[in-house]
Amino acid sequence: MVIMCIAIPVKILKIIDNYATASFEKSKTALVDISLLDVKVGDYVIVNNGYGIRIVDEEEAKETFEIWEQIQEMYKMRDEIIEPDEGEVFDIELDENILQRNRDLANENDSRLRKSGVKSFDIMGSIGSGKTTLLERLVTQLKDKYKIFVLGGDITTTIDVDRIAKHGVNTLQINTGKECHLDANLIKKALNRINLNEIQLLFIENVGNLICPGEFPLGADRRIVVVSVTEGPYMIIKHPYIFGTADTVVINKIDLAKIMQVDPEKLRADVHKINPHSKVVFTNAREGVGIETVIEALKL
Repeated sequence: MVIMCIAIPVKILKIIDNYATASFEKSKTALVDISLLDVKVGDYVIVNNGYGIRIVDEEEAKETFEIWEQIQEMYKMRDEIIEPDEGEVFDIELDENILQRNRDLANENDSRLRKSGVKSFDIMGSIGSGKTTLLERLVTQLKDKYKIFVLGGDITTTIDVDRIAKHGVNTLQINTGKECHLDANLIKKALNRINLNEIQLLFIENVGNLICPGEFPLGADRRIVVVSVTEGPYMIIKHPYIFGTADTVVINKIDLAKIMQVDPEKLRADVHKINPHSKVVFTNAREGVGIETVIEALKL
């Protein structure tokens, strides 16, 4: 199961075999491949790259189109600063309305999860830090004690959630297309597909990135940041924002610390300079070292 975030809703106008013409952006029309959907004229369909992904109601179509418009405005802003004049510095802030809307949706997700008695964890970290390996270890040790569901965020593919699903837990893939992070709206849509009364723990593996995910809370109880010593001695002090939001920081691949000439204790100190309240755990997730300590830090 895949949710696409760079997508747009359209209204089906006319059907010809496996294709349909559909209204797009008021007066514009688009040709949509509907071969995988059972649609009729008047239905609203979410489309990505010309393919109909799923049928939605009018309310969700309107909401999704508003978000799509905001994303396009963000891209226009980026286009404006691709080639600045020599010597100029541009400092363009992300629209506060977008951030506030995300926070509002995150609060809704948080309330919904709490009412269902679900403990939730947003796992962030750079590409290759060991997030998926850590998750594999966690679900293996916790699946007999808790009913677990895992949401996996990535630009594309289901590679990581496929790895986790092999351990006997339910998963759902969220593919973000061009975006470098998950957001609360995507999590809201994912929660709509899950029977929250049937799970106790929800793990969300965010897109690999130490920058963007920090500004977009998802509504999880706790935020975990995973880094590895292979990222060098300065990865923490170079990314203070995300570590300032972390309840737990996992410093992974400590078996390679000597080879990389990185002092794990210095990394711990860097975390506590930014966030004195964050719990720091050393792991070698591939070998299972430190996993019990992570579980204790998460109070599981």
